[in-house]
Amino acid sequence: MPASLDELEARLAELEARYRRAVRARDKAAIKRVRAERSAVEEAVMALIDDEDDPGNGGNGAGGQAAPHPAADDPAAVDRAVADVSAAGQDAAGPDTAGPGVAGPDTADQDQSDPGQSGPDRPGRKEAGRKQTGRTAAHPAATHGPSGTDSPAVPDSPSGTRRGPAPAPPAPALRAVRAAGSRPSDAVPVREQVHQALSVLGAPAAPKMISAVYEAFFTEALVPSRLASLRRDEERSFRAQGHSRPYYICAALAHDRLTAAHGLLAVSTWPLERRVVAPLSPRVDFLTHAARIAEQILRMREAGREPAEAAWRLLRRFAFNVPGAYDSEGPPDPGRVAAAARAESAVHAEADQVRRRESAAQARARLTDVQQLFGAGQLGIAGRTRDTPS
Repeated sequence: MPASLDELEARLAELEARYRRAVRARDKAAIKRVRAERSAVEEAVMALIDDEDDPGNGGNGAGGQAAPHPAADDPAAVDRAVADVSAAGQDAAGPDTAGPGVAGPDTADQDQSDPGQSGPDRPGRKEAGRKQTGRTAAHPAATHGPSGTDSPAVPDSPSGTRRGPAPAPPAPALRAVRAAGSRPSDAVPVREQVHQALSVLGAPAAPKMISAVYEAFFTEALVPSRLASLRRDEERSFRAQGHSRPYYICAALAHDRLTAAHGLLAVSTWPLERRVVAPLSPRVDFLTHAARIAEQILRMREAGREPAEAAWRLLRRFAFNVPGAYDSEGPPDPGRVAAAARAESAVHAEADQVRRRESAAQARARLTDVQQLFGAGQLGIAGRTRDTPS
C-alpha cells in the first residue's frame, strides 16, 4: 500500500535528523546512505503530487521534478565536505598539539570519558595524533598562506610546549557542507517564497506550478516536496495566534462540500470568492495564470530586465494551450498571450462567478474563521459557531 503524505513527511523529518547526526559524526558512509534514502522519499512525495492535472488539461499543475540535492551523488564532494567539517570542528574547539604534553580536542574527550587513566600512555593520545596528521595532510592551507609560505606559528605556551598554527575559521567548511547537501533556497522562508509565487499567479495553484513560477521569476529553486506540510503548519499557527500575521498560506475550498481542495494553495488575504473552486474554476484559474505570467514578463521588460529562459519556457507551455496565443517557432508574444487568455476567460467568467459567489456566501454563513481558510471537516459538516482565535 503506498505511503501517505503524512508518513512521507515524518520519514523526511527523521532523515533530516539522521543527516545532521551523520555530519556531526563525520560519517561519510552514513551521509551517503541518508542522502540516497532522502532522495527516494522525495521522489515518492513527487509521485503523490503528480496526480495534479497538467496545463494541457486546464489544471493547475506544472510539470517538473524535484531539484536534486547538489553533489548528492558525488563521492569526492562528500569526502571534501566531511574533511572540511572535521578540520573546522577541531580548529574551532582549540589549537591542536604539536608535541607531547598538551591535550588536543580529541584527547580532551578521552579525559572526560575516563578520568581514572593518566600519564603519557593514556588511550586516545595516539589516536588524536593520527587524526591531527590526517587533517594536516588534507588541508595544506592550514600551514601555508596564499603565497605558499609557511604561516607563523602561535607563540610557545607558558609550559614550553610549542603550539601549531593559528586555527582557521570554520565558515568555509560550513559553506562546503551546505554546498554539498543543503537546499539553495534556505535564505528565504518557504512561506514567503510561496506567497511571492502566488502573488504573480493571482489564483490558487498546485505546488509544482508554484515551484515553476518561483524558479522562473526569482531565480531560485523551490522544491515542491517542501510544501507538503506548509498548509498544516500555517493552520496550526492560525489556530494558536489568530490574525497575528499579515497573511497565511491557506487552502482553496471545494464549492460543494467547502472542504480543502486537494493540492491547491491560496493566500488568506484573497477574497473568499477567489479561493473557491467551482466546476469552471480550474480552466478560469489556468487562464488567469497564463495572463498574469505574460503580464509579469511585460513588466520586467518595461523595467529593463530581461526575463530568464525559464520564464519564457513557462509562458510557452501556457501559450500552447490557449487558442490564438501562439502559432510560431519563436518565443511567444507576452501581450498576445495575455490578450488571448483574457478573451477566453471572459467567456467562462460569468457562470464561474455565480457558482463561486453562492459557495462563498454559504462558507461565510456556516464556517468558522479557521474553516474559511483551511476547509471544513472531511464529512463536510461545518460548525455554526464563529470561534475566531484570539
